[in-house]
Order: sequence, then structure tokens, then C-alpha cells
Amino acid sequence: LAAVPTLKEVREVASFCGPLLAVRFGVSFYWSSCAFAAAAAGTTALAAHQVFIGMFWSFTMGGESLSMAVQAFLPAFRQRWAAAIAAGDDGQRELDDVRALFYVFLRVSVIIACFLTVLAVCCAAFLAGGFSTDMMVVNNIRHVSHWLGLAVLPNCSTIMVEGVLVSTRDLNFLGTVYVANAVVWGFFLSWMRAHRPTLETLYVALVVFQWVRCFQWFSRLWWVGPRAGVPVFGRKVGNEDVEYSMVATTPD
Repeated sequence: LAAVPTLKEVREVASFCGPLLAVRFGVSFYWSSCAFAAAAAGTTALAAHQVFIGMFWSFTMGGESLSMAVQAFLPAFRQRWAAAIAAGDDGQRELDDVRALFYVFLRVSVIIACFLTVLAVCCAAFLAGGFSTDMMVVNNIRHVSHWLGLAVLPNCSTIMVEGVLVSTRDLNFLGTVYVANAVVWGFFLSWMRAHRPTLETLYVALVVFQWVRCFQWFSRLWWVGPRAGVPVFGRKVGNEDVEYSMVATTPD
């Protein structure tokens, strides 16, 4: 236990943990910087923002639970598919099982997202007075309640698909996109503070970010899914020379 890890061991761990660290950095930077931008709109807007973010996190927990569930169940199904390929079978039955499992998670995520979206909008629109006695803060919350719903709506399915990508160890893509998104977000917030420092501008951008990230993850899954053993949305497994394993790989 007291032995110093070798350079090879450090590289092996870093190859997995490094991209995940970049993902966590991107998420932390994104949400932390929102407060920096909201402060430019004044103390009342900042107070409303703190309540708004608390609501947002409360109504997006479903995505995290589905992400953990898909990371727990999907690899076993894909391992059965890899074993069938190694045994000389076409693996079609196993692929159908993987596809069916994914669509179960997708349907559940959409149902949960719709329910939480309605709940979030109602909470912000009708119960905002329970979070603050300052009517200016309450009015700010109510004014952006519909943007809260639009931000919550794609989150559950997005985080579920992110869990699928993590289970296929497509970590370099996740880390790279999160860092790139964080850079773009930083430039936008700098522009916003200088030109349009309003709470509504911030939340319109938040909604755009949520839907762009949803598109990024679903597009990636559609593209690399067949190679990683998750063929969904009609894309087929090609006949190219691909190594089928628990890790998404490409031909030499």
C-alpha cells in the first residue's frame, strides 16, 4: 500500500480519470460562472438566481439516477454481445437486447423529464413566495419560470445518454466537449456582462446550452453506438474490421 505507483500505472489511471476530471471541471465551471454573470444584473437578480439554481438541481436529479443505472446494467449486456461475437455468432440477439434496454431507459427518462418539467414550472410560478419575502426576487423567479421548464426538459435524457457514453468509455470525447463548451460559455458570459446583463438573457442561454448538449450527446451515440455495442436510432453495425470489446475502439 505504501509503494509509489509506477509511471505506467499513473498513465493507465490518468487515461480514465483525466477525461472524467475534465467533465467535472466543465460542469463545475458552467454552474459556478452563472452566479458571476447573474451578479452583473444586480443583487436582486443574484438572489433570484440562487433560488432558481436550487430549483433546477432539485428537478434534475432524475437524470443522475438514470445515468448511474445505465452504467450499472448496460456493460453486462454489451459483454454478452462481445462474448457472442468472440464465439463466432453474429450477436444479433444480444444487440437487440442492448437496444431494447436503451429504449427502456430512454422512455423512462422522457416520462420523468416531462413530469419534472411541469412540476418545476408550477413550483417557480406559484410557489416562489415560499423561497423569499422580497417581492422583487419573487417576481424575478416567476418571470423566468418558463425558462426553468425548458432547461429541465432535456436534462434527464441527456444525462442518461451521457451515462451510456461513459459506460462505453468514450471519455476523451466527453472531456473534450465539456472543456470546449466551458470555453464558449466563458466567452458568452463576458459578452453578457458587458452588453446584456439581465437574468433572462442568462436563462435563455442556459436553455440553449441544455439543448445543444442534448444534441451533442445523442449525435455522438448515434455515430459511435454501433462500434461500441449500442446500435440505436437506426444506425447499423458495419462490416468494417472493428475490435468488439467493452471499450469503444476503431480499426487500426
